[in-house]
Amino acid sequence: MNTPLGWARANFIYEKEDRPVPGSLVEVIFIIVFFMKQRIQFQRTRVDVQAALDQEGKETLRAFEDFRKAVFPYERRMALQKFAEEKKVLEKWVTDGPVSVTPMFLPRKGRQYDKGIESLKQRKLQEQAGLLERV
Repeated sequence: MNTPLGWARANFIYEKEDRPVPGSLVEVIFIIVFFMKQRIQFQRTRVDVQAALDQEGKETLRAFEDFRKAVFPYERRMALQKFAEEKKVLEKWVTDGPVSVTPMFLPRKGRQYDKGIESLKQRKLQEQAGLLERV
């Protein structure tokens, strides 16, 4: 019941079964789900009451956060697991060193390219000779 799938399966069993056999694994699931549902209901009521009493909203936010944790008990573990996976990826990237990019192909140097380079050279020579004014 530490994952969304486990929590869903436990709730399915809780909803489908009539009465579990005493001492069975199904009875244990029933007890856990029953207590979790009671906790959720309590937290829901707490949020409602806190919202009615609290003018600033700080305590209401705290109560709602507790309610969210009760409804989604697996969320914190999943967030920590995701954080650990992301940290491993970043550590691997750091140990690999800097990223270098190499072009897959070189730009085509055709007649227009050669004409452009030649034109730039001519222009530079004219500027140096004073024949061309720099703008």
